[in-house]
Amino acid sequence: MTPTQVFVCGATGTQGGATAKHLLAAGVKVHTVTRNPSSEKAKALEALGIKVFPGDYDDIQSLNPALAGCDAIFLNFFPDLKDLTHEARQGKAVIAAAKEAGVKHAAYASFMSHDELPASEVWKEVSLAGPFFEAKDEIFNAMVDAGFDTWTRLQPGKFMGDFIAPGVPMFPDLGVSGIWNSVIRPDDQIRLVNPDDIGIVSAAALLDPEKYNSQKVDIFSDLVTPVQLVEAIAKVSGKKVGIKFYTAEEIKELSNNPFIVAQLLTRYTGADISLETAKKWGSKCQSFEDFLNKNKALVDSTFANVPSA
Repeated sequence: MTPTQVFVCGATGTQGGATAKHLLAAGVKVHTVTRNPSSEKAKALEALGIKVFPGDYDDIQSLNPALAGCDAIFLNFFPDLKDLTHEARQGKAVIAAAKEAGVKHAAYASFMSHDELPASEVWKEVSLAGPFFEAKDEIFNAMVDAGFDTWTRLQPGKFMGDFIAPGVPMFPDLGVSGIWNSVIRPDDQIRLVNPDDIGIVSAAALLDPEKYNSQKVDIFSDLVTPVQLVEAIAKVSGKKVGIKFYTAEEIKELSNNPFIVAQLLTRYTGADISLETAKKWGSKCQSFEDFLNKNKALVDSTFANVPSA
């Protein structure tokens, strides 16, 4: 049965916001919570037609008014670098509250496919990797075990917007010198995702629970190597943009930097995959270069201080 009212976690963020937009376009009511309902972001959500409630994932009772009457939930949580067990606690608490409130279908936006992850290799290289994946898997297992009628695991790729403002601070040298200091290897395929594809596929999974039931859905829009990525930026920006690859020794020294960790994990997450997989689930598969051209003003501002080619 198609849901008529959905609780969206993180509606002010990239994934939740895109999902909420496509749910609203389908005529579905959307509820969310925020610690500050009077904030500009909350007001912007209300202007779109989202019902915003005061609430906090660490005060689970505060979610009950927003969950009331919802028949589906979009789950999306973020690591707390000060307490790497916090994310899992929040996720499991929200799942329990949703089940108690009568929610029938849950869709969890997790991380890129990592079923084939060579754990020993990554755990050895990156101290943050273990807790990161353990939290994601704890939340996933809690969703499966909760007893929802249907569930879906959503596995989005790396945001295309991370390489232009405001996301580019994840790669601090890129917007300053035009050089991407990369942990990702030259031949690694990076699964990039246009946030709109996250919204399209996530909303589809929520609107058709039976089709997406018990599925692990990979969401991405383009596959590029690191060199292809910087070549696209250079072409669209008209600037001297290049790449330098970290050595194994340098990576080890930087292994507690969360941005470095995020890059390193890309080596091990769903490398053996094709665009046909993404298209099967509904991704429009806009290329990275097309995304940059569509956001040309942001590209120009991001690389304004980088020398011209």
